[in-house]
Amino acid sequence: MLYLTQNNGRTFECKGWEDVKSNLTVYVSPNEFLQAQSMMRAGCDQWNFVYGFCVDRVYKEGAA
Repeated sequence: MLYLTQNNGRTFECKGWEDVKSNLTVYVSPNEFLQAQSMMRAGCDQWNFVYGFCVDRVYKEGAA
């Protein structure tokens, strides 16, 4: 299970990467989005999408 914590502090339970993509509050390039998917499939517990001073964090269940 994936969770997304938006820059404003709201946390969403995401069923998949499409849910993550539709709830992001920061700009994410297509390449960065693919890199996040690849790294998390390879074993990373979390990924931070950073745009300026804003950060949205996606993480796996139990990695909070």
